[in-house]
Amino acid sequence: MSGETVYHEDFPLETTRHGQAETAYFTFCYSPIRDENAKVLGMIDTVMETTEIVRARQRLVSESERYRQMFENAPGFMAMLSGPEHVFQYVNLAYSELIGFREAVGRTVAEVLPEAVEQGFAAALTEIGQTGEPHSALGALLTIKGPGGASFDRYVDFVYQPIKNACGEVTDIFVSQPTSLSVVLRRVMITRVTA
Repeated sequence: MSGETVYHEDFPLETTRHGQAETAYFTFCYSPIRDENAKVLGMIDTVMETTEIVRARQRLVSESERYRQMFENAPGFMAMLSGPEHVFQYVNLAYSELIGFREAVGRTVAEVLPEAVEQGFAAALTEIGQTGEPHSALGALLTIKGPGGASFDRYVDFVYQPIKNACGEVTDIFVSQPTSLSVVLRRVMITRVTA
């Protein structure tokens, strides 16, 4: 009644519907009604129920958290790269360990792993962005530079999987370690041959 418009978005209210108590959500907009002299005579309350929107948003957050935990606890390494510069959006613990626990999220592959760029790993990423075709390798040599200038070799099995938008354009690349039966059998065979 002081003349100010008041807006409340997704305001929770305890309600009883169909014989059950539930929390429902509403967006309220209170606007003053004035006379010809601009004196506030009353107000109009516009209400829109947003319960389904709020619940959908909550489900999405819950689902995202579930997937985050699943990726984080996966035994194989995983990372998500975005855009033509291949910016790390996500790395799980196994991937972080693979690259020597370097800070990756928000930085490009070239910034985080310049030695991998020199070894041709980034060229494959660029090719996927152009062709839209996945790339995989078994037992690929990756030499990582450690602290103090020392380097160590890692032999990795990996898949670069393009993620496309509705127009078919590659927007992201999912990096993962395959854990299929064929890879497991291949490792057993290599172990037997070299033992």
